[in-house]
Amino acid sequence: MAFDNQTVNADDRTVITDIRNWEHPTKKVFESYGFKITKVEILHKVYPVFYVQPNNACSIDSTQLLKEIASQNGYWDYKIVDGKGYIEVFCDRKQNKIIRTVSDKGELDYK
Repeated sequence: MAFDNQTVNADDRTVITDIRNWEHPTKKVFESYGFKITKVEILHKVYPVFYVQPNNACSIDSTQLLKEIASQNGYWDYKIVDGKGYIEVFCDRKQNKIIRTVSDKGELDYK
């Protein structure tokens, strides 16, 4: 995983802006859905916040997109922000599944 152009702050945040050279399985998933990642913030070493450009062909709350990102992210919790809104995804790492989402549109339990 490349961490060029990173900043580590006192609040335990790593900011990745050199997306072109950043490698992570989630990057391919976003690209396959037509999203361009502009920045990734990793909070507390395990919680990524993916900043993407809005995509008219697919929404950041697409169930299939969220499932594929969760799988490629090892079912760690994560967040996606696209300038129009956000979605936080909470996963169960033991069961390898999404259990809840919270977004600007509301909450949804998957249990």
